[in-house]
Amino acid sequence: MGQFEFESAAALDRLEKEDLFSSPTGDFVSKMGVLCGTIAELAGMTGAGSLGHLYSTLKELAGAKDESNLLYFSRAVVVDIRRLYRLGEETRKTVKDNLRKKEAGEVLANATLWVPRTNAETRLQRLAHIFANGVRYGELEPESTDDMMRAAVELKETDIILLEKIYESQLSLVEQQLRFPGTAPTNWHGNIQHVWGEFVKHGGLNPQEHLRYRSSLSRLASLGLIQQIDITNTYGVGLDIYALLVEGKVFCERLKEIKL
Repeated sequence: MGQFEFESAAALDRLEKEDLFSSPTGDFVSKMGVLCGTIAELAGMTGAGSLGHLYSTLKELAGAKDESNLLYFSRAVVVDIRRLYRLGEETRKTVKDNLRKKEAGEVLANATLWVPRTNAETRLQRLAHIFANGVRYGELEPESTDDMMRAAVELKETDIILLEKIYESQLSLVEQQLRFPGTAPTNWHGNIQHVWGEFVKHGGLNPQEHLRYRSSLSRLASLGLIQQIDITNTYGVGLDIYALLVEGKVFCERLKEIKL
C-alpha cells in the first residue's frame, strides 16, 4: 500500500476512535476553514487541518442528531474527496482550491441539516456525492445545492432510477436548450413527444408498475427536476409526457459516483 492510501486509511481510522465531542468553539468562518482543511487532510494532503474537527464541527453545526448517520456521512465525504484526488494532479489542485472557498464550507454546513432527515445510507451517500461533485466542478452555490440536497434525502431509490432513465433519453434535448438559451428550440414539442414515445415503447415505463412510476413522476416534478408537458389527445398508461429540466440534468450529474 502506498503512502497516499496509508495516510488516508489511517486518518479514517483515527476519525472513528478519537474523542470527537470536545472541539473548541469558534465562529462560523473559522470552523468552516478548519473543516474543509480537515477534509483535504483526510483525502491525503497531510498537514492541511486538525483531524478531530471534521466530525465534531459537523456535529456542532447540525445539533442533535443520530450520530451514526453523521459519522457515515463524514466518511462518505472523505471517500469521495479521496477519489477526486486520485484522478490526477490537475483535479487535485482544483479540489484543493475549491475546498478553500467560503461556499464549500457553507454547502457542507447545509448538508448537516439534511443528515438527520434520513436513516438510509444510500441517501447519505447522495448528499456526499452532491458536495464532492460540486467541489470538483466549482459549482457550490449554496441555494441551488440545498435544493439538490433536499431532493437527495426525499426521493426514493425507484425515483432516482426513473430520473436517470429520463436523463439518458432526453439529455440531448436539454443540451440543445442550453446551447440556445432564451429561445424555443425548433419543433421542441414534436421532439419531446417522439423521445417520450420511444422511451415508453422500449420499456422505460412498465404498465404493470403504473401506480409506482406515476408516484415517482409526481415526486420528481414536485422537486422541479422534470415537468409535465400539456399535449392534447394523449391518454393511457405512459402517455402523460414529462420533460427533463436543466435542474434535473444537474442533479443527476451531481449524484454520480466518482469513478477512478
